[in-house]
Amino acid sequence: GERARWIGLALPLSGRLAGPAGLTVFDHPSNPEYPSPWRVDDQYGISPSRCLAGEWRLAKGGVTVSRYRIFAFVGGMDRSGTEAEWRRFSGAGEDSS
Repeated sequence: GERARWIGLALPLSGRLAGPAGLTVFDHPSNPEYPSPWRVDDQYGISPSRCLAGEWRLAKGGVTVSRYRIFAFVGGMDRSGTEAEWRRFSGAGEDSS
């Protein structure tokens, strides 16, 4: 339920790689409820969950658009590299915190 610009998950892949592999999901600043609250479960499920912020409605025939990017990596998570990728995706620039 915590809000964040991105969320990452890394797991060891026994017999496949020497180290962990993972995915990071980036949230875009143009999305409703940015930064999104994230749902994380005990089976390694992660997803942005706009409904955690409260009820929202979409009128019949209405449309909502959200942008995300999935960033895959092997080895340990590199926080500064991940932040740099998020800045490129979001258009936030190098001086974003």
